[in-house]
Amino acid sequence: MAKLIFNPDEFWQSKYVIKILYFVNTHPRLARFLGYWLLIYTLAKRDIQVRYRRSLIGVFWAILDPFFYLGIFAILRAFLGISTGNMPYLVFTFSGLIPWTLFISIANACIPSITLNAGIFKKMVLPRELFLMVAAVVSLFDFIMSILIMFCMMAFYHIPFTVQLLWLPVLVGLLVILALGCGMWITAYGVFHRDFMKVSTYVFQLLFFLSPIFYPIDRVPLSIRNLYFLNPLVGLLEGFRSVLGSGKMPDLTLLAYALPTITLIFIFGWLSFRERSAYFSDVL
Repeated sequence: MAKLIFNPDEFWQSKYVIKILYFVNTHPRLARFLGYWLLIYTLAKRDIQVRYRRSLIGVFWAILDPFFYLGIFAILRAFLGISTGNMPYLVFTFSGLIPWTLFISIANACIPSITLNAGIFKKMVLPRELFLMVAAVVSLFDFIMSILIMFCMMAFYHIPFTVQLLWLPVLVGLLVILALGCGMWITAYGVFHRDFMKVSTYVFQLLFFLSPIFYPIDRVPLSIRNLYFLNPLVGLLEGFRSVLGSGKMPDLTLLAYALPTITLIFIFGWLSFRERSAYFSDVL
């Protein structure tokens, strides 16, 4: 019988793995850190499987939402006469919908991530932020599916795949930080007052129309453009659009407008979450 190329038993008994495990066990902080990430992976895998279990189209639900809005915006363009220059309108809109969907998915999933896992953190002493990170990982899975569709669209419209795509991890990281900041702030108060979730829904709907998703920035009046740029999503969405729709570098000026706001939202959200999360068990 031919010998297996990879034998799991031999792998775990190798001297290198034993040394690594010994090193981890002798450093409690490292062991705790790895344990947290293992928990995040396990819970995220569970949530993804539950979401698409017994579904006829499976993971394709991840891209159905942006495609639904894409169809609506295509109809609106016929009435409003929105011009996107040399960029195809479908590419223009989809490159803005992808990051928006990631943002809203993470922000809206934060409160359910706490309520659904209440049984876990009532029995174990864990940082409550871990469950919000699980929501972010699950949303990133859907984001990857949408990005693959975007790459197919880029190939169809002959948009070049340039080195500027290396900006994607930076833009995704900033977007996740912003979404987690908003999600932590909503969760800090929404767990105690459920009507706070309803208010945040209306705020996000307003933010949707205040972000350049289905219209270009040059449609915004000059008199309010500086105020408009204070919306951190403006710089991030335009960054995604430049990288994915044009193969160009993001506008660093717009990102410079966004960074202070992203930082403040995340810090304020984290501090509010840390202060109030200690009392989650009292109401869940």
